[in-house]
Amino acid sequence: MVSTAPWLRFGWSLLVAVLSITGSLVSRKILAQSNPKETIQTDGPEKPEMLVEGAQFADPALRRLEKCVEDNDRSCAEAALRQVHDRGIEANPDYLDLKARALSLLHQKDDALKAVEHALQLNPQKYRYRMTEGRIYQSFGDQKSAIRSFLLADRLQPHSAETLYSLGMSFFLLGAYERAAKHFQQTLGLDPNYHRAAFMLGIIDMIQFRLADAKVQLEKAIAAEPKNPFFHLYYGILLKRLGDNSDALREVVTAKGLNPSYALTRFNLGLLLREKGEYQAAKLELEEAVRLRPQFSAAYYQLGLVCHRLGMEAESQNAYEEFEKAKAEEDRESKDPLESAVSGSESQPTSPH
Repeated sequence: MVSTAPWLRFGWSLLVAVLSITGSLVSRKILAQSNPKETIQTDGPEKPEMLVEGAQFADPALRRLEKCVEDNDRSCAEAALRQVHDRGIEANPDYLDLKARALSLLHQKDDALKAVEHALQLNPQKYRYRMTEGRIYQSFGDQKSAIRSFLLADRLQPHSAETLYSLGMSFFLLGAYERAAKHFQQTLGLDPNYHRAAFMLGIIDMIQFRLADAKVQLEKAIAAEPKNPFFHLYYGILLKRLGDNSDALREVVTAKGLNPSYALTRFNLGLLLREKGEYQAAKLELEEAVRLRPQFSAAYYQLGLVCHRLGMEAESQNAYEEFEKAKAEEDRESKDPLESAVSGSESQPTSPH
């Protein structure tokens, strides 16, 4: 049995506030963006007319659904999925795989697994379908099942950097950091340009307090992908841990510029601004964080603190009440995989005052 290592107490940001929030951190977004599109294999049954070679969908509604899934846009995926229902394509495994990914994005685990299992029944030799199955298990916290799926995928396509990276992620989420690191190192051995593996090695170094090593890995990742907002965000977290608040602020502002719609970035920016004493600016960032993610309990909690500092007691109390509601909702929902893994284990205070 894999033992679970203690979670890191980063002392800042989400890594200290107990963030068990669905759909964030490198989160589903990072898990999705960490998995580059695979070249669709040509094995399996003949594709119907709505598909063209390379598994590009000819049907505009399916292309739209695919784009929504790639962009991790839940509302878009929900609307697009409604448009493609009842089109007589339930026997097409490529569509079923796409449907599974869309349903997973919509947090419909059972239906997502049913769709990808149907795809695998139609074509059990398809590497991509088995990887989709593993990622669904992974995103809903069932890492043992995810590892089993990834090992089956490895039999179909041995020596794949993508498979090794995914195995590393599941071991990481189990807290088996040394095993995870070995898989990430093997990933880089097969593909030195797989920069997200270097990023995850940096995250492991952060968790295990090897901050100098973490800095090297994250700087490598940023140098390779300077427009990746997640790399800048976590580099900012690391710099704050190292006591470099000004450069930390610069990195988080850069992350915001690259992706202003990422709630976790706005949350971290709010915390940094609060530490600088810029309470009004911090309030705006935290308000945007909860607008982007309505169940973001830690952001409500910090918003309550900032409003208290500003003398806005009614708003502070309201933020605390929203914190209690959001925390109760989070406790009922499945936890975001990577965010859960790097959350602190401390409980939050019962009052923002």
